[in-house]
Amino acid sequence: MAKNNVAYDPYDIAYQDILTDFIDSREITLNQFIKQMSLHYRDELVMQLTRKFTLESESSMVQKEGMEFLYMNGYDDDLRILIQKNFHSMNMANNRWAYVYELLLERKRRLRSPRQLIHLVEKVETESPELKCLVGFLRIYCYYDMFEFDMLGNYLEELNESVSEVDNPFMSALLYVRLQQVLFIYYWKRNEIIIARKHAFRILSRTYNLDFQLNTHINLALTYTFDSYTQAMNHLNEAVKIAKQCNQKRLLSMIYQQNLPFISAHFGMVDGIASDDPSEQAHIEIAKQNFVGASKILDNVSINSPFRKYYLGLAHQDKDILLEAHKDFIEKRSDYFFSKLPLNAIQQFC
Repeated sequence: MAKNNVAYDPYDIAYQDILTDFIDSREITLNQFIKQMSLHYRDELVMQLTRKFTLESESSMVQKEGMEFLYMNGYDDDLRILIQKNFHSMNMANNRWAYVYELLLERKRRLRSPRQLIHLVEKVETESPELKCLVGFLRIYCYYDMFEFDMLGNYLEELNESVSEVDNPFMSALLYVRLQQVLFIYYWKRNEIIIARKHAFRILSRTYNLDFQLNTHINLALTYTFDSYTQAMNHLNEAVKIAKQCNQKRLLSMIYQQNLPFISAHFGMVDGIASDDPSEQAHIEIAKQNFVGASKILDNVSINSPFRKYYLGLAHQDKDILLEAHKDFIEKRSDYFFSKLPLNAIQQFC
């Protein structure tokens, strides 16, 4: 939405007075509403007005579009309310959309396993391009959660086609951002980094969703694992700012305990760096050349991921273990980016 300099304090304006002429209208679209509000009010107020409008509008289309607006901007509490409103709609299309958004929220809150969610969403039948997109995104998100990155490619062509068929400008814009997110991960894991970063920067330039920005900065930082400590830290610092701004304690903890120690240890910049995560504790000790200490830490954890096997290979300076880690990255995760870690280690000291 356009920036403007109208000096209104969002907390001093009565939302209901502004919305009165719009709530009962069944003709105005969400896109039209946002454009009209953007002509008069600052972005912050436009966002708050749009939240309220999606919850109170009598338009079945706005009620559907509103779920995407709320989901994409991280307004999960509002989204739960609007989902229930759509479930009680007499319009069957609204019911189906509500069902898929409920599954999307369950995935975010980890209330069901990815396999369960795929099983449920595969049962949704629709000819709507928008709903086909939502089903496709949820399916891909689940494969991402299971580290089955090879499966992303199986559905990308179909998903891209569905997104191109959406003629609703509001939904098209938001689904485009979602598509960029999927393409970023897909090309990153295929080790096509220049293309991956192009999609990542499109996400950052086209969404106000702080959750999307936060996750994009974290992943962008990791794309610099083999390039630049400075660039990686710049993106992690941006992620920390956003995590603090939106009180994302879980992701903030992940940055401090996993991402930051990983980048620091990988580049050998471990002064003052610590972690509660045993894997990264071992990684830090490896960076300090304390291979015995790293081995003792890893003796007490299950070597159940390619990263842990990679650390074990580093600690023992064992080429065979590192080759197993390389194989696991590719065969168990289809991760051709991080599969370079053990190969680089072999070249360095084995």
